[in-house]
Amino acid sequence: MSSEKGTIEQAVHKLAEANNNSNTRLNALETKLDEIHLNVME
Repeated sequence: MSSEKGTIEQAVHKLAEANNNSNTRLNALETKLDEIHLNVME
């Protein structure tokens, strides 16, 4: 059971890292979109 728990904790950690990476990329895209929008409005 303890080895299962370790595996689950590793999986949760990997998912958290992947989610963090996705959020970072999404924020970068949103920033770019804002920049493009400002350029279009000029």
